[in-house]
Amino acid sequence: MLLSFDTLKLPERIRLETCTLCQLSCPGCAFGRGEYCNFGAGYLKYEDFEKFVQMNPFVKIVELVSHGEIFLNPDLQKIIEFAYSKDVSLTAWHGVNFNDVEDGAIESMVKYDFKGMCINLDGTSQETYEKYRRNGKFPPMISNVKSLCEYKRKYSSAWPQLILSYVIFEHNSSREELRRAKQIAEELCIDLYFRKDLLGYIPEDIEMIREETGLVYERVIPKYTDAFLRPQFLPCTILWEAPVINYDGRFLGCHLNDVGIADLNVFDLGLKECLEAPIVQNMKKMLMGGELSEDAPCCLCWNYRSLVWNDAFITAEEVSFQ
Repeated sequence: MLLSFDTLKLPERIRLETCTLCQLSCPGCAFGRGEYCNFGAGYLKYEDFEKFVQMNPFVKIVELVSHGEIFLNPDLQKIIEFAYSKDVSLTAWHGVNFNDVEDGAIESMVKYDFKGMCINLDGTSQETYEKYRRNGKFPPMISNVKSLCEYKRKYSSAWPQLILSYVIFEHNSSREELRRAKQIAEELCIDLYFRKDLLGYIPEDIEMIREETGLVYERVIPKYTDAFLRPQFLPCTILWEAPVINYDGRFLGCHLNDVGIADLNVFDLGLKECLEAPIVQNMKKMLMGGELSEDAPCCLCWNYRSLVWNDAFITAEEVSFQ
């Protein structure tokens, strides 16, 4: 059943690309190698963020996503302070390496109620950390986390909420390493989440991994078409719940699109106008099983093909809030 598109409910949340630049060279990330695809190399300017917030007062939560590292954005501190002044909540659950952060930015996150952030741990020493987080600096990262926690105590603030992310790789998956990671998290009083390597690494001792982390591995990697079935991976609903905008204002819709949608630019037109554009409305109908819109970037997306192959289109219930 297709939704009626006669009325448009505007999303309170958006995802805004903050910086595609990164000082690390992680093997699984093209951006650290200087391969920016069509996103481009750059960062969100303060003036554009200010303009966006003023043009779109219905947006109350902004996830600062980043294919690079948000703390390399020289305007970040001003963005944090301005968002607070306009009662707009900022989060960075997409993940940060937190290697190089100015003290002023750390304090501003606490003073101005930055709501939450995920910090990539992925090791317990410089030796294991840099195996994947190449060019990364483990001691400064831990020092920055401690500094943030100190500011939270100084201001008696619960913000930002923090989680540590630990991806299981071959080089950091010994029992000793995993227990040390839990010890670090306990000492910092921060929740730790273990995660699987999306590239498909399966540990040799999967029972030990389950005991230490709670992660359950199968010996057989699922087939391609099965791997992206709901609910494990369905970015298409982002177009409704938290549409993605590039740092230069290009309306992307979801994080798998790097070319933009037609010539829609949120900083020029406003988010409401972009969402009301015929091509975006046609994309929504298409993702729910409607007629193919050949000018939609979804036509080139492997995730849309997975929806078609498995007859697993978005349902009205999944986007009932819109």
